[in-house]
Amino acid sequence: MGTHINPIPHETNTDDLETRVTALEVQINQLRQEVHTARLVITDDQGLERLVAERCNGAMELWIELPSGTAGHRTGVLLFGIAGQEDLCAGIGVQLWAHGSVVRELTWWADESAPSNGRLAGGSASS
Repeated sequence: MGTHINPIPHETNTDDLETRVTALEVQINQLRQEVHTARLVITDDQGLERLVAERCNGAMELWIELPSGTAGHRTGVLLFGIAGQEDLCAGIGVQLWAHGSVVRELTWWADESAPSNGRLAGGSASS
């Protein structure tokens, strides 16, 4: 059985329909150029989140994760940027995570007096 599509009723204003279709085409073309969202997730074939870009507590974060098999035990790389807030100055950083804990961190803070500015922190290479 084929699908039957009902014709547009005669009382429908075709000018309105043309306007709506034109507006929809404009929106589709804008989506081809850029997407605005608070969270973007790319999953693997098993549906696990492998790349997550999101806004989180005033920071922008980009996670690239390996599947860990244990909930809450992230293993991956986190890149983050903070524009600055009342209790935290602006900064950027990279963290390496293994089994839910940070094992390496490199940060830069706009406040030059920040003790961790430009310093590699974390456990030993075998951690």
